[in-house]
Amino acid sequence: MNSPETNDKPEGIRKPLFRGVWADYLKNGDTLPVGGQNIASDKMTKGLSLDFSTFEDQLDKFNKANIEKLYEKAEPDIQKWLEEAGSKVDPYTYFLCHLVQKKVEELLAVDPNGKIAEAARTKMYNHDKPPKLSDLSGFAACAEQAALAQHLFQRVDFSSTYMSGICMKDAHSSSEFPHDHSFLILNENPEKTLIFDIARPRRSQHNVPRVLETDQPMTFEQFQGKKDFLVGATEVLQGSRLWFGVGRPTAGNHNIAA
Repeated sequence: MNSPETNDKPEGIRKPLFRGVWADYLKNGDTLPVGGQNIASDKMTKGLSLDFSTFEDQLDKFNKANIEKLYEKAEPDIQKWLEEAGSKVDPYTYFLCHLVQKKVEELLAVDPNGKIAEAARTKMYNHDKPPKLSDLSGFAACAEQAALAQHLFQRVDFSSTYMSGICMKDAHSSSEFPHDHSFLILNENPEKTLIFDIARPRRSQHNVPRVLETDQPMTFEQFQGKKDFLVGATEVLQGSRLWFGVGRPTAGNHNIAA
């Protein structure tokens, strides 16, 4: 069993981005910047208190050893399903994304249809003190879901990064307004990264995880000091495209990775 995080754990490795955050590690008790920026200001003024320890009693069996046992039993079916879908994604990675997504949905009472009471969620962030992650159960959007998912990946020693920035359906469009978004970057190896867009599963396919392969490995250095930069990514199941990066949620031309 993985024990609750203590002061012996590494400090949260968090780096600022333009209107966003890059975090290789999220620590229990940290306050994660999650919003507050607007058209008039690029400063992130709202935070989320990461009380991961609150969920420990419900994560007793969510550890690397147990997940590897589950995968051993499911591996033939997972491989067959992915082959039939024409996907070359690593089966264990996709299986782990599935387990993480389901556990996050359970712990944060995520609506299976993706509905969020936006007004109630906003109200929670309008107090002087940052709300706790556990307080957002039933109201969790991308930031809360991705933060808890990052914690679960950390529990099973799988390399991942929490990133907040913007997302677009078509970065080549001059009329599309990007939207603020949080997601996870999965580091399969130095030459390849995946994006796990946990808050936007494929609802037309029974809410299977939305995982995308980036056009090029995503690193902090790509975005450091930039106010507008997007990297394209292709879904590992359907082949559709999305773009992720940093920038303002305004329409216009965007700087796209070659």
